[in-house]
This record gives sequence, C-alpha cells and structure tokens, in this order.
Amino acid sequence: MKAALNLPWIKVQEQADLVQGGGKLLQTLDRYIRDHCNAVIHLVGREGGQPLKPDEVLWLLDTYGDFAERFPWLAPALHASPPTLTYTQMEAWLALYHRKRCHLYQPGGWDQNPLPDSHPQQRHWEWLKNLGEHRGTFDGAQHLCRRVLRDLHNLWPGEIPQHRPCLLPYSSLGTLFKGRETFLQQLHTSLTKAASKATAIVGKAVHGLGGVGKTRLAVEYTWQHRDKYSAVLFATADSPTNLQRNLAEAGGPLVNLGFEETWPPQAPAALLLAVIGSEASR
Repeated sequence: MKAALNLPWIKVQEQADLVQGGGKLLQTLDRYIRDHCNAVIHLVGREGGQPLKPDEVLWLLDTYGDFAERFPWLAPALHASPPTLTYTQMEAWLALYHRKRCHLYQPGGWDQNPLPDSHPQQRHWEWLKNLGEHRGTFDGAQHLCRRVLRDLHNLWPGEIPQHRPCLLPYSSLGTLFKGRETFLQQLHTSLTKAASKATAIVGKAVHGLGGVGKTRLAVEYTWQHRDKYSAVLFATADSPTNLQRNLAEAGGPLVNLGFEETWPPQAPAALLLAVIGSEASR
C-alpha cells in the first residue's frame, strides 16, 4: 500500500520508518504527526500492536497536561500496569489531539464478526467511532488504496485542481517506463479521434496475454495525459458486482466532471480505466 500511495505530491511514512531513527518511539510519532503530517490513515484490525512503555506514558501525560482531559476514557488504559494502549492506537489519538485529519478504516465484515466488547481493539474502534471521525471499510489492499486516494482528494496541491479527481492505484514510473512509446502514441491518437465525435461514451480496450503490462501501460498513459480530462478514474472489473461497487465509489459529490461549465465539454469528461481479471478477459 505504501508504494501505491507514494505519489509525486505525497510522502507516506509508516511507523517502521520512524523506528529506524532511534529514540523514544512515542515521542518520535508525536513529533512527526504534530510537525510534518497532514493526515493519518489509521487501520484498525484484530491485533493492536506493541503496548506503550510506562516511561513513555509518563512523558505523554507530563508533556500534554490536558491529554487525559481531552480523552478521559483512555485514562484506565494509560494508567494500567502495564499500559494497555499500543503505539499503533496512539497514532490515531495523537492525530486527534493535534487536530490532524484522521481517517479510520477496518476490514470488511467487522460488524458481522466483531471482537468481544472487552477486547482492546474493539474498545479502541468504538471510542473512535463515537468521535464521528471519517471511517470506512475495505476488502483488500487495492480497494483500500482507492478509498484513501478518494478520501484525501482535497489534500492535493494546486497543480491538481479539486474538480479534476485523479484516482489511480499506482504512481507513475516516470522515466523508468520505456519501450512503449509507439503504443502510447497509438492509444493517444485513438482516444483523441474518438473524443471529437458526438458520442457520450467511448470504449477502448487494451488486450493481450496476462502479465504483459496492459494495466501498467494504461496507468502510465493516464498519468501522462491526466490534465486533459476532468477526472481519471480506476475500477476493477473482475466481476459485475465489483465493477458496480467500484463505479459507485468513484461517483458522487467528490467527482465533479465539469458538465455544468460547458456542454458539450471541450475535452473528454472523464477517463475511466476498468481492469478486467485474466479469466474474464479470455
């Protein structure tokens, strides 16, 4: 997931990256979230991670005298011996304390198969839910990446306007993507000719044997030409159900295709990449 979200305008850090710097982990997390972080993506699974060390809990309460007042329900977990809060859980609470955006995600099916009420992760999730923070579910790594990119759309800088959503699962390879210039030009010519016709929907397919790089080629083309479209969207279409679900997630108020500005649009309204699984494409 980290590799998929490391886009040119985004720097993604994981807890493991910060551990390498040495020092007290909780202080390192706090400093990074406070000074360098725009948003925290917090995944709540069935395991909570490593518990806090008692001396770091003391540091937290001494440094932020109002922390316990802001989150009084955490007091029993912080004062337990040993503490029952974990470093991973604290990422969310530090983000909320410093008033950073905190986006919460849990694996799909959690509500149908929850942990016991007394489980630390279940309590952690219920506490976060009660604060009304953004939350959602995911069915796999790619689904989670798409959700994160969509949910954080308004953190993009000025060169990617908010009315031009860019929901792609991979970052560009840039100059490392070589040897496909002729095909990229052919695809561009094909889409450009199609865009000049009075057609609401234009379909183009890139086909070939599995593993030859069809998806990567389509994604690289989109990165090269994304500024020519009101939106670029990615959907997995390995089944009718997944296609409908992914198309529904790509729509809504977050995707403004610009139809109210000019009609017909001066450029294609949206470029949609629908990736079909290998079995379905045969």
